[in-house]
Order: sequence, then structure tokens, then C-alpha cells
Amino acid sequence: MRPGRTAGGSVPSERRPASDDRAVARTLRSDFRAFGARAGDAVPGWVGGAMAGLQSALLSTGAVVAVALAVVAASPSADGTAGVDWEGAAAAGVRVWLLAHGVAAGSASASVGLVPLGLTLLFASLAASLARRFAVPTTGSWLAFTATYAACAGLIASASDAAETAPHAVVRAVLVGALVGGGGSGAGLRRAGWLLGAGWPRRAGSPRRPGEGRLPAWMAAGLRLGTATALGLWAAGAITFCLWTVAGWSEIGHAAATLDADPVGTLVLALGEAAYAPTLAVWGLAWLAGPGFSVGVGTEYAPAHLTTAPLPSIPILGALPHGAGGVLVLAPLVVIAVAAGLRSVARRFGERPSARTQVTAVATVAVLAVAAAMASRGSLGGGRLASAGPAPLATAFWLALLVALGFAGGSVAARLRRPSSPRATASDRRKSQIDAPGRLPRPETPGRTPSLPPP
Repeated sequence: MRPGRTAGGSVPSERRPASDDRAVARTLRSDFRAFGARAGDAVPGWVGGAMAGLQSALLSTGAVVAVALAVVAASPSADGTAGVDWEGAAAAGVRVWLLAHGVAAGSASASVGLVPLGLTLLFASLAASLARRFAVPTTGSWLAFTATYAACAGLIASASDAAETAPHAVVRAVLVGALVGGGGSGAGLRRAGWLLGAGWPRRAGSPRRPGEGRLPAWMAAGLRLGTATALGLWAAGAITFCLWTVAGWSEIGHAAATLDADPVGTLVLALGEAAYAPTLAVWGLAWLAGPGFSVGVGTEYAPAHLTTAPLPSIPILGALPHGAGGVLVLAPLVVIAVAAGLRSVARRFGERPSARTQVTAVATVAVLAVAAAMASRGSLGGGRLASAGPAPLATAFWLALLVALGFAGGSVAARLRRPSSPRATASDRRKSQIDAPGRLPRPETPGRTPSLPPP
């Protein structure tokens, strides 16, 4: 028998070791990774922002339409697939999506234009997540995301029947879409390292990120303080409306019982009222500020005045305040207390806020108050209900004034809490030793109390 042959005369196949197979697999994997890296470098950064904006618009629209289709399919009146109006349900979902972007829904004579801020904030959060995950933290990427999202909002508004019932529907959809997409993507890219100010906190030893240092420290601190104050006041407005809900629980139950809705209708009503919860929180904040709000022409809900009128059969409207005057006129003190408390807490997270920092914070609160009041104002139907919500300028003015008083009170309280003794503390002495030119603090020995120079 010739060597190298088997009994049958066939030549055995030569086997490669397993280590060679793994080496080849690693080589192919590294080649694919290198190819992907080169392809990614060849694509401009703004393309990722545009694709993320397209994903955000399509996913948010698809989610609302899917919920509308599920509600119609689960309705007790649906009998198989023949009795389900899928086209009408999809159109209703699109109108709800457009309503969250400022486009009124309904007919030309009786339309609902009050924006459900809950859905708007949800869409902005989705945009922030997608931008942080798929977009490059650059200005071009942010502009591409904003432009793509706004263009998608305009196309959806032009393709729907909103252009026939709501005036300037496409323009409103584009503008609000730019605000939602730009604000959400800006927040997401900000967390990814875009447009960091010099005063924003950064871990010790971490590398300097692109864009860091564009804002002065006092301006960044003022923006942080103003944003925190606005969020705190918004939370106070939400708590106020929760208290109203507890007080008017009987009227809310009576209004819900008169509707006599089926389980699916009750679920839809609950979801709709939950979507309007942030809007009602802004109403509560406007009430705390003093000017209050209106639900229809000729009505006024304020701490000092109360003028009511018949309301639609919506259960959540039974939580509106039913009294005014007396101790309720002291409601603006809540705004002053919240501002003073946040001014006092701000000292623990950084340096003592300077005068220009507090002025920047007050201006930030005023701008955010105008935006929130405009977003929470709209129509609830035709006729007398064509106007509902707070007055933007009056609400912003009184909030800015009350916040300024709160900051002033917080500053006075911080000065009164300072130690009256001229003897400095150990940390102040150590800091003065470090800052002194040509002097270094004596190294501390473990287990011994460091010796300090006399004051």
C-alpha cells in the first residue's frame, strides 16, 4: 500500500488545526470592523442626525396610530374585521399626534386646540434618546435632526385633513415640530457632550469635551438655577392641582358617571386626561402666581377672584377650584418660598450665586413661563370655549417678580446664617494657605490633627 493512502485507495483530506480557524475568523472580523470604521468616517456627521430625526418622527407617529388601532379593535362594537374602521382609526391617531404638535383637531366651527403637553414631552424625550444614541454631538447633526423632524411634521400635516379644518396647520406643525425636535435632540446631544458650559459640573480628571467652556460660569450657573426653579414651581403647580382633585373628587365621579362609557372608552378617557396632566399643572402654577387662568370667555380662576360658567362634561374639569378670597390670597407666597428654598440649596452645589447669576435665573424663569403658558393655552370647542388657559405675559411677569423676591429673601437668610465670629474655620484657613502665593499647606499625617496657624 502506498503511503498516504487509505485502504480504499482514497487520499485523506488534510485538516487544519482549530487555532487556525479561530485566527481566520478573528482576521475576518477585524477586517469587517475596519471596513465599517472607514465607511463611518466617509459618511458626514449630519447624516446621522437626519436619520435620527426621521426615526423619531416615524416612531412617535406609529406609536400613536398603533394605540388608536388597538383601541378600535378592542371596542365592544367591533365585530370581526368587517366592522372595524381601520382608516378612520389611523386618521384619528394622526390627528392626536398633530394635536401634540400644536395643530387643532376637529371641525372648523368647533375645534380642540389645547395641546396635551404629556404627549409633547414624551415625543421630545424620544427625540432626546434617539439623538443621544445615533447622532454625532455636533451643531450640524443637531440642525439636521431639527430640520428633518420639522419637515416630517409638515408632511404629515399636509397629508392629513388638518389643513382643511385648522388654519395654517402646516406652518404650525413645522414650527412646533422644530421646537420639539430641536429641544429634544439638543437635550440628548447635550448629555453626549455638545454645548457644555464652563460652569457645568465635570468629574475630576475627566477629559475636556468638545464645546465645553463656551458659556461663562456665572451664566451657566444662572441657567441651572433658573431651570431648577422653573421645574420646582411646575411641581408646586402639579401638587396644587392634585389638592384640587382631592377636594373635587365627588364632582369628578359624578361627571364620569354621567358619561356611561364602556371599559374601552373609560380607558381612552383616562389616557387623555393623563396626557393633559402637565397642562393642568401649568394652570395650577398660574393660579399660584396670582393671575390665574380661564376656561372659556368670561371666566376667571384666581386666588382673589372666581368667575365660573357651565363647563363640558369632562371629569377632570370637576377639579377646578371652587373658592377664592380669604386665606387663598396668600397663595403667591408658595412661589416665594420655593424660590427662596432653591436659592438656599444652590449654595451647597457650588459657589454662592452672584447678582448676575440670579438675574439670569429670573430671566430664565420668565422665558420658560411664557413658553409654558403659551403651550397650555388653547380652545376646548366652539363658541365660549374657544379660549382657555393662562395669560402668558401676566403669568410670566408675576412669576418673575415673585421669584426675584424669593431669591432676595434667600440671600438675606444666607447672610444671616453666616457665623458672626471672626475666627475662620479650618477649611477656610487651609484654602487660604493654598491660594496664598509662595505658601503651601503642611502635609497632614494620618492619625494626627493638623496644626493650623493662628487667625
